[in-house]
Amino acid sequence: VLGGEIIGIDLASSAAVAGKALTRALSAYGVLVSRTGNIPLQEARFLARLFSQDARFHCAASGGLPPSRFAEMMDPAWQAERPAAILVRAEQVPSQGGESIWSSLHTAYRSLSAPMRRYLATLNAAHGRHESHREIWRPLIAPHPVTGDACLDFSPDFTHEIGGVPEEESRMILELLRNHVYTPENQIRIPWSEGMAVLW
Repeated sequence: VLGGEIIGIDLASSAAVAGKALTRALSAYGVLVSRTGNIPLQEARFLARLFSQDARFHCAASGGLPPSRFAEMMDPAWQAERPAAILVRAEQVPSQGGESIWSSLHTAYRSLSAPMRRYLATLNAAHGRHESHREIWRPLIAPHPVTGDACLDFSPDFTHEIGGVPEEESRMILELLRNHVYTPENQIRIPWSEGMAVLW
C-alpha cells in the first residue's frame, strides 16, 4: 500500500529534474527508499532542502539516540507545524534487528467501515503526551498536505485523547485505531543497511 525504491538517482547533475521526480514519487508512494547508499550525506542535505528551505538536521552520536528521542524524530504528530518530508540516512546499523515500520494513514482510513469514517470525522484528537510537548488538538480525519487524500491524523505514540467523548470511549477509540494502524496490510517493514536513506 506504500513504498517505492529510488534507483540510480544523480542529484548533482540534474537537481531540479530529480527534485520534481522525487516530489511526484513521494506523493504517489508515500515512502521512498534508496538501498544502495548512493545518496551521500551532502546530497541528503540537499535533497531535504528540495522539500523545505527550513530543513533541520539531527545527527546521532555513535551510541545512537534514546528510543523516545528517535520516536520524536520519526513521528512528527506532536508538532504544531509538521514537516513537508522527513529523511533518515543510516550511518551505522545494529548487527541484529534494525528494521522500521511505516503505516499508511490513508489506507488505514479507507479500510475502515463507512459508518466509522463518518463518526471519526466529527472528532478532534490531542497530540503531545511528553512534558516537553505542549498539547495540540487537531481533527482526527484530515487531508494529506500534499495529495489532499483523507487520512487519519493519528499517532500510536503521541495521540492520547479524543475530545468530546467520555474517557472510556476515548480509550476504546484510541485502542481501535492503534490496532488498525498496526495491521500488516496497512504497513511496510524495511530492514536498514549502512548508507541507506528513507524519505517520507
